[in-house]
Amino acid sequence: MILKKCTAIFLAAVFVLSAAGCSALQQAAENAKNSGKAVPGNGKWLYSEIEGTISKDTKVSEKDDFYTAVNKDWILDQKLDESGFVIELFNVQKTVDENMRILVRDPESTGYRENTTVGMDAEEIAHAGEIVADFYKEVSDTAKRDSLGVEPLRPYVEAVQNIKTVDEMADFLSVSGKNLSEVDPVYVKVGATAADPGTFRVILEPVPEEILTLGSRVAYSYIDADAIFAKQKRSALLRLILGKLGYGSEEIENVIRRAYRFECRLAENLSLDRDADREAPEYRAGTEMTTEQAQELFGAYPIAKILDGCDLGSVGSVSVFQPKYMKAVGELFSEKYLEEIKAFYIMRTVYGAADLLDTQTAAEVSYILTRGSDEAVRADSVDEALNKKDPEDEATDALINGYVKPYVGAPFEMLYIAAFLDGTQKEGIRDLLHQVKEELRDVLANEEWMSEEGRKNTAEKLDLMAERVLFPDTYISYKGLDFAGDENLVDMAADIFAFNKKRKAPLAGTVRTRNEWDLAECTTTVVNAYNNVAENAMIIPAGIVTGSFTYDPDGAFETNLARLGTILGHEMTHGFDTGGCRYDKYGNEMDYGDRDGLLTSADRSKFTEKTFTLAMQYTAIEPMPGMTTYSAAVQTEAIADMGGVKCALGVAEETADFNYDLFFRSYAELWRKVNTIEVERMYAQGDVHPLAYLRTNMTLQQFDEFLKTYDVKEGDGMYLDPAKRIIIW
Repeated sequence: MILKKCTAIFLAAVFVLSAAGCSALQQAAENAKNSGKAVPGNGKWLYSEIEGTISKDTKVSEKDDFYTAVNKDWILDQKLDESGFVIELFNVQKTVDENMRILVRDPESTGYRENTTVGMDAEEIAHAGEIVADFYKEVSDTAKRDSLGVEPLRPYVEAVQNIKTVDEMADFLSVSGKNLSEVDPVYVKVGATAADPGTFRVILEPVPEEILTLGSRVAYSYIDADAIFAKQKRSALLRLILGKLGYGSEEIENVIRRAYRFECRLAENLSLDRDADREAPEYRAGTEMTTEQAQELFGAYPIAKILDGCDLGSVGSVSVFQPKYMKAVGELFSEKYLEEIKAFYIMRTVYGAADLLDTQTAAEVSYILTRGSDEAVRADSVDEALNKKDPEDEATDALINGYVKPYVGAPFEMLYIAAFLDGTQKEGIRDLLHQVKEELRDVLANEEWMSEEGRKNTAEKLDLMAERVLFPDTYISYKGLDFAGDENLVDMAADIFAFNKKRKAPLAGTVRTRNEWDLAECTTTVVNAYNNVAENAMIIPAGIVTGSFTYDPDGAFETNLARLGTILGHEMTHGFDTGGCRYDKYGNEMDYGDRDGLLTSADRSKFTEKTFTLAMQYTAIEPMPGMTTYSAAVQTEAIADMGGVKCALGVAEETADFNYDLFFRSYAELWRKVNTIEVERMYAQGDVHPLAYLRTNMTLQQFDEFLKTYDVKEGDGMYLDPAKRIIIW
C-alpha cells in the first residue's frame, strides 16, 4: 500500500508537457495509436495524478473520469517539494512520526500511564516507558559515546578471544552475559509448527541463510559479483573496528578468513535437507524428539546447555528442523574447528555492536555498508556524515528508526499503544472487519467456477484467518529487561540480546491462539495493513488508522467502509489471490511438486484463466503518456482491490439508507496523489500496485452499483462492457 520515495529521474525532455504544445492526453492518444495500445477510459481519463495535466479550467465529470472528478480540487491545491510527489496516505505517516517523536521527547504529556483499556497493567506500561527513556538517553548522548570510542566493545571481543577449549565455548554459548551475537549456528525459538499450530513449541532451526555474510547458501558454492561485494563490505567493517581495537593486520585477516571458512561449512550443510527431503512432512513440521534425543543428535554441540541458558531446559521435548544439518553442526563443534568458531563469533560480535560505538566509527561503518568501499574511508565522506545539518525532527526520526525500534522495539510499541490507542477503537475496527469477512465468506461460498472441495478449503482458510488488530490481546512481559549496572550502549545491547533469548520461554507448552502476536516481530506503528500468507493472518497495525482519514469512529459509516473497509477486504482477498492460493489454512506453502494447494487442479485452471484475462486488461492499455507497456504483475493487487470493493458493497447492500455516492467518493479519495511525470513513470514501471487513477477507475467500473449511482452509459469514459468485466472473487 505504501509507495516508496522517489530516488531517481527516468524521463527525458521529450515528455515535458507544456513546451511541446501538446497535452498529456493528446500525447497518450498518439502514442497508443502508434503502439496499438488502448487509451484508458476511451480516451477520457486525464492522467490527473501527473502534475500539470489538469487546471482549474479542466472540465471533467464523474461519468468520464471519476478519479479526477472527485479529486480535482485536492490535486490542484498540492504543492510538490523536491521529492516530486504528494500522497494522501503520507499525511497519516506524518501523524505517526510526530506521535513517535513525542514518546521520546515528552512521553508524560500523553498520559500513557493512565490508560487501562489496552490490556497492559500499570506496572508493565511504566516499565516500558523506563526502558525506552533509558535507551534513548544513552543513544542520544553522543558526547559520552565519543569519549568512549570503541572501548565498550573490547570486553565482548576479548570474551571470545580468550576461549581456549570447546568446553569454554559451550559455557560461552549458554551464558549470554558477554555474548553480543544474535546469530548462532542453531536457532532456538518458541513458536508453532505445522504439526501442532495450536501449541507453542520449542523449535530448533538452522541459522537462516540470509543472515550469513553472503546472504544465501548457494552463494558459498557459486560465488557471483554480489557475493563478492557483500564479503568485501563485511571484511572492510571488520578491518575498521578490529583495527581500532588494536588488532594487527595479520590477526584481522586470520579472523576474516576463519570466520568465512566456518560460514562456508554451515552453508554447505544447509543443503543437506533442502532438496531431497522437501516432500517429507517433517520438512515443514519438524521432527519431534525429547531433549535427550536432541542432544544425542547434536553430538558435541551443547544444545542442552543452550536450552538451559534460554530458560527452556525443562521443556522435555523439542521440534528439530533439518536434522542432518544439526548432526553436521555437532561434528563441527570440536577442537579442530575451534579457531574458526571463535572467529565466527568475533565477527558476529563486531556486527552486533558496529552501530553502537562513537559517532566517528558509526559514520565510517555507514559509509562502508552504504557505499560498499573495501578501502580506507575517505575523511571528507566521514566529515560529511558527521556534520550534516539535519533538522531536529529528522535527527530524532533517525534515532527512533535506527536505534530505538531495532533494539527496544516492543517496549516502544507498548508505549505507543498506551499513549495513543484505546480498546473501543479496536472493537470498532474488529466489528468492521467481521462484517467484511462475512461478505467474503458469502463470495467464496457462491463462486460458480469453484468446485465443492475448493469452496470447502477456502472457507476453512477464511474461518481460521487470524485477526491481529491494532495491538495484542495479551503481551509478552518486558519486566525482566533491566539496564541496572550498564555503563554504556553496548552493555545495554548485550542485556537486550540476552533477554530476547529468554523472552518467550514462559510460552513454551501453552496454547497458542490465532489472534495473538509479538510486538517484537510485528510492529504496529507502520502505516500499512497486510496479509501474512505464511501465517494466514490479517495484520491491521495502529499506524494505518492513526488520525481520522482511513477510520473515524465518529465519522460516516460509508466513509469508513470505503477506506478502511475496502483495505480490509483487499488484504483478506490476498489470501486467495495468485500467491495466497498456494498456502493452506495454517500458512503452509502447499503448491509444489504435484500438490494443488488450496484449489484443485480444475479450479486452478479456471482461476488462472480469469487472472490472465484481468492481467491482459492492464497490459492492453497505455497507463501513462509515453509508456506503452504495463506489467502483468499488477494483477495480484488488482484482484485484491476488486475483492475489497466487492466485499464492501456486500456490506452496503445490507445497510439501510446507504449513501453510495459518499462511499464511492471516499474510495476515490483514499488513493489520491499527485506527482511529477518522472515519479509517475517510476511507479508505473516498478510498483506492483496499479497507478492511483487506475486503482479507482478500473476497479469501480466493474460494478453495477457504481454505474447505476452515476447513470454511466455506453460511450462514457467510466463505462465498461459487461462482457469485459472481470472480478476474480
